[in-house]
Amino acid sequence: MVQKLELRRPDGSWYPARREATRIRKYRDYIHIFSKSIQKIRKAYISSLLDGCININEIQKQVGHMDERPTLKNYCFNQKTSVENENNMEKSLAV
Repeated sequence: MVQKLELRRPDGSWYPARREATRIRKYRDYIHIFSKSIQKIRKAYISSLLDGCININEIQKQVGHMDERPTLKNYCFNQKTSVENENNMEKSLAV
């Protein structure tokens, strides 16, 4: 089950970005993962959801985008190897 990354208050307003960044850094340091910027974490999160075939509308709700263009243009990157890509393309085109 995917847990929702909640960056909004119950009333719908956003939590202060600095507060969330501090919280993420704290937990990142606690579990001993190497330093990543908040933007890189966000990009990896969105790309993982897209790779997991989560509907783009659901992703937009989670990250606060009003349109799919910024989600796809700025946050989507290919996490698969060239061999995985080639195998997936062959499977998709197989008759």
